[in-house]
Amino acid sequence: MMYRMTDQFKEKSKDYRNKDLVLQALERENARCQFEKVREAFLIEELDKKGVVVFQEEVSLPFEGVAEDLFLQQKDPKKEKSKKPSFFNRSSKASFDEISSQQPKEASKMPITAPTKEKKIGKSVNVWKVFLQFVFGAVLVVSFVFSLLTVQLFFASQRQIRPLERQVRILKETQEKSGSLDTFSRYFLPYYFSSDGARLKPFLKKGLTIEAKQGQLQSVILEKISKTENNYHLTYVVALKAGEERKQMRLTLEMKEERSSSYGFVMTKKPLETQYP
Repeated sequence: MMYRMTDQFKEKSKDYRNKDLVLQALERENARCQFEKVREAFLIEELDKKGVVVFQEEVSLPFEGVAEDLFLQQKDPKKEKSKKPSFFNRSSKASFDEISSQQPKEASKMPITAPTKEKKIGKSVNVWKVFLQFVFGAVLVVSFVFSLLTVQLFFASQRQIRPLERQVRILKETQEKSGSLDTFSRYFLPYYFSSDGARLKPFLKKGLTIEAKQGQLQSVILEKISKTENNYHLTYVVALKAGEERKQMRLTLEMKEERSSSYGFVMTKKPLETQYP
């Protein structure tokens, strides 16, 4: 007896000398279908010595079990009706068509979960990326605003501190020189009210002329000292006697430091007289 196995998908046939070779071929094809997860159909034919088909069956792969249990056997017509369907189906072109038509249906039923999960994971990762970028941007903006405010506050404080520092420096210098300034003024005033203008020259800066006043100086009271730029301003309340008349006035002297002069200071302007009180 000869056997022929035909691949109904590829329409290729191969002849085998005995049943064992057919079994081995079926086992190999079955293993391949299981590995590749595909379904195929083979037509198994039993031939006599003249090459005439005496029996045939159609096999659907893959199948569970041993190929030998499903191998070609002559079927008893009486038992044909009671026999349950097996992996071997009676030769019928319709059965192969049914198998081929079922393949895409079964393939379409397979759940496609991996891409969906990957999409969900990708979306969650993108959301986190956007969130982190937003947080990072917000931190940068807050840091920039905070730095800008800090710089503005620093410069504002410097603008406020500098005048105060200058005032403190001037006040300190004035206090340090107040004794020398008052001494210079008390030397100057008697000569100023002496009617002798020539004696005022050592007290004056170069180019300044001041006329001496008439009167007898009775008292001198220092009221205040201030400084502008390089000049000092001393205000005195003086009491004068001119003949039988007594009067008081406020006298403001402006002077500057000049170490080369006889008294260390010189008058820079004429004394300013105002009424007191």
